[in-house]
Amino acid sequence: MAAAVALALIRYYQFGDDPMAMIVGATVGTQAGVLAHSRQPDAAATRRAKLMLAAVLAAVALLFGLMVQFGVGGFENPAITIPLSAVGSFVFPLAVFDSMWKALRKPEGPAA
Repeated sequence: MAAAVALALIRYYQFGDDPMAMIVGATVGTQAGVLAHSRQPDAAATRRAKLMLAAVLAAVALLFGLMVQFGVGGFENPAITIPLSAVGSFVFPLAVFDSMWKALRKPEGPAA
């Protein structure tokens, strides 16, 4: 959703390049995924949670890129942009999951 809104704004204001929408999508998707996972009871920042989020975002980036390319004309170099955005959408959550997790979790123990 965030990537679609970003793409619409980029095209409307003719500011930046269309692939920036994929970066916005990966960033917002990662934040939403970590936030949703952190709100689950007994949630933990496990390797499984990180890999699941990364895989889902990569698949969504791939599908969104193909929909944009075939639906509205999309990218100048789709053979580069779409796979690279899928790889980036997979790697980004793995790189920032822990730092976002620490920022979202409440400190345990008595408050000072």
